[in-house]
Amino acid sequence: MAGGNYAAITLVYNETSTGLANPVYAISEMMKTKYPDVLVFVDAVSAIVGLPLHFDDLGWDVTFASVQKAFAIPPGLAVAAVSNRALAKSLSVPQRGYYFNFELWAKNAANDQTLVTPNLPHIMALHYQCSKLIDEGMEPVWKRHREMAEYVRHWAGEKFSIFCDSRYPSDTLTTIRNVMADLEDHGFIAAPHTSAGRVPTQKGYRLFVDTLVKLKPPTGKEIHSLEEQLSGRGEDIKSLVESASTLLSSLTHLAGIVTVPRQPHPALSQIEFLPLSDRRVLAIMVVNNEEVQNRILHLERDFSADELRQAANYLNQEFAGRKLDDVRRGLLAKLQETRANMNQLMADAIQIASAALTPEESDQNVYILAGQTNLMDIADLSDVDKLRELFDGFTRQRDILHLLDQSLAAGGVQIFIGQESGYRMLDECSLVAAPYEVNHEVVGVLAVIGPTRMAYERIIPIVDVTAKLLGSALNSRF
Repeated sequence: MAGGNYAAITLVYNETSTGLANPVYAISEMMKTKYPDVLVFVDAVSAIVGLPLHFDDLGWDVTFASVQKAFAIPPGLAVAAVSNRALAKSLSVPQRGYYFNFELWAKNAANDQTLVTPNLPHIMALHYQCSKLIDEGMEPVWKRHREMAEYVRHWAGEKFSIFCDSRYPSDTLTTIRNVMADLEDHGFIAAPHTSAGRVPTQKGYRLFVDTLVKLKPPTGKEIHSLEEQLSGRGEDIKSLVESASTLLSSLTHLAGIVTVPRQPHPALSQIEFLPLSDRRVLAIMVVNNEEVQNRILHLERDFSADELRQAANYLNQEFAGRKLDDVRRGLLAKLQETRANMNQLMADAIQIASAALTPEESDQNVYILAGQTNLMDIADLSDVDKLRELFDGFTRQRDILHLLDQSLAAGGVQIFIGQESGYRMLDECSLVAAPYEVNHEVVGVLAVIGPTRMAYERIIPIVDVTAKLLGSALNSRF
């Protein structure tokens, strides 16, 4: 300003692109003191109404703004204030046009007329909003904007970075810094290939699930519907499990998995052995006085019927009525005793019982799967080879069961995102799982499998609620 002869200076009071309010009061004071002859033109943007604006005290000559900002009405009108000095100066400007001919503005305003044919709905809306502002008073309006801005800045400052200089924040809007590059540098987003946009990585989804997700529990109506469908009236255990798996799939439009519940506190009631050929023995085991399990054992030598009867008698005497896990631990303790302290009968019995009680893969809980074809319609899982590998895993069951087993001891919902599962077939998937209980004992797990980009805020509570309702429905069946 000091270096030239200027007729006017133009300012922007409030910048919507940056969330910055320029220090117009300080600038205006400087203009009045050092450059009193220079006109001051100001684009107020949302500062008109939203921020303190004392036109005469500031010494401004022209200020204007559109009504779609802080007036909060649709775009289509602009409002302006013009000083007497600016009006006088405009009279000396040749070819000043029509729309910004201040002289015409003044003449029309004096007759309560507009410069052009007005848009009456806009005029009525502006009149209504101005009446509300007058009734509330401008100081309370500015205070309301300031309090809301402080609230927003506090929230945004905790999670993001505010774009503008902290000395000049606007009270009508807050602009958050574009942090895409920072997120990419920290490994939260990445571009799958050169021409693709950036998408969340496994690390990004984990951050979202652990710190940002806002859960949306099922509505009361949805919970009531779940309770009705899992009430289990007239259904056996397997039918209930199938219903739960189908419900998970239908509610999430993904794949639903529920493991068949294992018997809580399985206890050995009785065990018998029958000799077969080729060093094989048939073990007949009664569990919980009702379930009969048969298994063919392959042993190191042949045993006579008398030896097998004596071994069974010893085991029934020592372990009948005890939980199977306790029996296995007891046998392990016996095996750790020195052979010198163990007679042949005991040694034979422990050898045979250890073979009979060792869990086999076929003994492990199987699961009921529903809705796996839903995954074929998801763009994120469109790779045919990866989809085939995933479906092969569903068929084998072993890897999925091993992953579900990790949720048995969890105190609530467990979420495995992408490679966290440890299985390549699930690299592009997430698994949300929760254990379900019968009589306060975990007996199984249910889960939803879908793409890493799933609606976690909805699926997590659905899995949690379904696990609780299934446990309640099964209580009467154990």
